Amino acid sequence: VETTDEAVDLFARIGQLAGARDAAAAARNHLGLCYDVCHQAVEFEDIPQSIARLAAAGVRINKMHITCALELERPAENEAGRQALAGYVEERYLHQTLARAKGGAVVRQTDLTEELALRPRAEFRDADAWRIHFHVPVNAERLGPLRTTRNELRQALESVAGLDYAPHLEVETYTWEVLPGRPAASGPGSLIDGLTGELVATRDLLATIASKAAESK
Repeated sequence: VETTDEAVDLFARIGQLAGARDAAAAARNHLGLCYDVCHQAVEFEDIPQSIARLAAAGVRINKMHITCALELERPAENEAGRQALAGYVEERYLHQTLARAKGGAVVRQTDLTEELALRPRAEFRDADAWRIHFHVPVNAERLGPLRTTRNELRQALESVAGLDYAPHLEVETYTWEVLPGRPAASGPGSLIDGLTGELVATRDLLATIASKAAESK
């Protein structure tokens, strides 16, 4: 299930099937989504609108993956960004790459390749921006010439704070071992430091959101 439309449709069908078996209440109580913020940002979805649509359709977010994607702005003129992006090409995981044209149309490639990064075909080269499903540290706004979707993550956490239930929140950066310049296992600038930085930044972001919500009441 890749888009909000697909999720709403899936749960509508689940509801129909469950209702026919006198299990509608069980389905509502036990079935929900794992909402990966990185993936929805890569789809160029409006995150607050996405979460509002799910809530209106009665689809629960049982878990939210606190994640950030990579974004390449203005690819035609951003050679430094494309060169940096080529450094993220690796074989262990798929890194779906989507490009949004200036008119809003979205095109996609199943995986990030060096060919795409360095010699993009016209529909990617002339796009307004690319987003790449490569989980990067959630406390990073930028990684060199590349932006991250931390702003979309902020929007997601603000949106779920307004729900009448509390989804399980999980920082889900699983790509440390394949990040360019990946940290050592221990010592200054280590993996432990990286994970700690993510959790502290997330805690601080949640505290800021809770404080703003309290002030607005």
